[in-house]
Amino acid sequence: MARANLQKGDYAAADKWNEELMRLALESNDQSLIARAHAERGSALIREEKFTEALDHLNQAYSIYNSQGIPRSMGYNLASRGEVLGRLGRFDEAKALLDQATAIANKPGGELKRLSVETQLALAEIALMQDNFANARATAEKVVELAGTEFKGSVTSARIVIGLAEGYGGAKSAAAGKQTTSAAVEVAKQLNDPAQLAAAQSAFAAALLLAGDSRSAATNAVQAQEVFARLGQSESEWQALLIAAQASENLGEKNQAREYAMRAKDTFAKLEQRWGSEDYKSYLSRPDIQRLRKELEQLISSQ
Repeated sequence: MARANLQKGDYAAADKWNEELMRLALESNDQSLIARAHAERGSALIREEKFTEALDHLNQAYSIYNSQGIPRSMGYNLASRGEVLGRLGRFDEAKALLDQATAIANKPGGELKRLSVETQLALAEIALMQDNFANARATAEKVVELAGTEFKGSVTSARIVIGLAEGYGGAKSAAAGKQTTSAAVEVAKQLNDPAQLAAAQSAFAAALLLAGDSRSAATNAVQAQEVFARLGQSESEWQALLIAAQASENLGEKNQAREYAMRAKDTFAKLEQRWGSEDYKSYLSRPDIQRLRKELEQLISSQ
């Protein structure tokens, strides 16, 4: 029930269900149920981009899974923690956990295809965060091949990585980036998942901007930002606002550009309060965030 509510974007209902699950787990002192409650809560917090809180719950779940010796649950937990650590710029820690998850996923005789897809996707996203576009694209293409038609959500996320890697790869591949992210939007529309559709639309906006279509970039960025704001996904929201600001600037709409840029700056600044100083500092070390933050500062100073 919680996962269905998360996919629909009803985070309040998902939180309520998770709280009830945790209450029942603690009352019964059932360690397996407690681990599940922490895992479910951690997954929900990832969707809400509350990464520090998510790690706390996922760590507690892993401690129980490890003590019980449940490789499958350990593998998915390792992948989730690796994803979160990557988003926070803690790349060495993330890759170490993802390597462990990969070993579990690919164990001869007990292969876990979905886990393999998730670990490779996390690695592709980390490569993109590091502005390693060739590696990001190659790894994401492996995800698409491995996932096939079984895991459409993962395929959508992988196509986002591929499209952005193409877009940032230079003028020759910018058109391909626009096409790939447009395809990701079309697939995302079939998933009934507003967060994933907004992520695809924001990536499409970035690709449009890189390809020189500022008008369409602004439209898509604003639409994505509105969903991110409604879902409380501040980390995604500030980046969508930056795209909208850059597109507006290109269109000569100075006042609109400044408004979006200042909103991006304010939203960005709130991340420290949400995650704490240590995780915020590691997030700032991400190469892509350094690049985007510089672009934002330059845009504001030029107004």
